[in-house]
Amino acid sequence: MDARVDGRGVTIPAGEPVGAPEGTVIRQTQWGAIREMSGLGLSRKAIARELGLDVKTVRKWLKQE
Repeated sequence: MDARVDGRGVTIPAGEPVGAPEGTVIRQTQWGAIREMSGLGLSRKAIARELGLDVKTVRKWLKQE
């Protein structure tokens, strides 16, 4: 079996699917949830509580486009 090393230095066994890093997918999912909840009128504090994030993180992400 031939193994590969990705850009982060992680060894990927042959035959393993390669795609977006899991952390990136999670961040995109949380970003979508934050935007949706904000659009529904929830406060930053309520969004943070619901998603298990810090209020400052929610505020930072809502400032980005």
